[in-house]
Amino acid sequence: LAQAAFHRVHLHLHPLKFGMGCGASKFSGPITNVVICGGGIVGALAAKALSLHPGFKVTVISPTDYVDFCWATPRHLASPGEVAQQTVKLSEVLKGRATVVHGAASGVKDSAVTVADGVEVPYDILILATGAGYSGNAGMLKGSVATAEERQREVKEMSERIGKANKVLVVGAGFTGLELAGELAEAFNPKPIVLACSQPELGVGMPAGAQKQLQAAMKKLSNLEIKYGTKVTPEDELGADEVFYCTGMQPRTDFLKSSSLASVLDDRGFVKTGPTLLAEGTENVFAIGDCASPGAVPHGQSFYHSSKAIPKVLVPNVVAVALKQKPPRQCPKVPTGGIVALGKKTAVGHFNSTVLPGFVGAKMKAGDLFRGKTRKALVK
Repeated sequence: LAQAAFHRVHLHLHPLKFGMGCGASKFSGPITNVVICGGGIVGALAAKALSLHPGFKVTVISPTDYVDFCWATPRHLASPGEVAQQTVKLSEVLKGRATVVHGAASGVKDSAVTVADGVEVPYDILILATGAGYSGNAGMLKGSVATAEERQREVKEMSERIGKANKVLVVGAGFTGLELAGELAEAFNPKPIVLACSQPELGVGMPAGAQKQLQAAMKKLSNLEIKYGTKVTPEDELGADEVFYCTGMQPRTDFLKSSSLASVLDDRGFVKTGPTLLAEGTENVFAIGDCASPGAVPHGQSFYHSSKAIPKVLVPNVVAVALKQKPPRQCPKVPTGGIVALGKKTAVGHFNSTVLPGFVGAKMKAGDLFRGKTRKALVK
């Protein structure tokens, strides 16, 4: 879920801190229409930041009326009493400073985005922040239903289904699969929870110390069975009643495939994005978040997916493009890794080769999952 880089950032929504002081003071031309496709965490933060610029009219196109705390969905499936923390209304975030068009983007022309109902939203600058998601049951880990009330109900109903199941299978032992399996095993003990891992052991690619912590923590979950070297198919789901395929995340960019921007997509549908966050081959189209593909950098381990990129790179570069200047900022690399929460009291983390002591990771993330700080950054 590309979460670690985001959650280490505490955003202060002041124009100077978003690199807009210089640009804003010079901006004296006509209003620039900035359209953001996607009202998730990245799109909402970008909209909030850019709406502070006096030269911009910001419009957010979103199929939902809320920002979804998708990284916390495993916790809310395990503890549905906390589901009120799943969402924040977009209206609370934007406070009338940006226009919200509710609907899914269905196409893009050279200067307008078409929404599913046929409405065309003109743009001078376009920002793609549509995110990515899984299919099947795991698709609900990221919100796509229309309203916050529906989203909270969806999470509660899935939690009830898990509670009624005889066995639950989680496929994939990346960050999402590990957190989902850990949360469900802790909350639904003694219900059998099975984690299917295609590798011969957990934590392949982690520093040795973090991998050891992870394996020890998972062994403590008595009702969790780990199937190593196992590839699950729909024809053989190991006798599970509920299955979550936490593999093969797909970008939400289908609306671009037959549009004037089809050439910016790679073979998986991610937006080919340069170091300035401009989509390759474009001068006024940016991409950020999980729909962006930064070359060979592993997905979810790049500044391209960090909310730091909004004030440090995206906003000053959008200002520059509006002023018909060359975008001045480029994304640096950030540490690989992150923190995996395995329930309310256990977490394992590392950044590059530095392994966090277990109690540090747990204190940083396992309890609140950064929900409080994130909500504060969004609505203040």
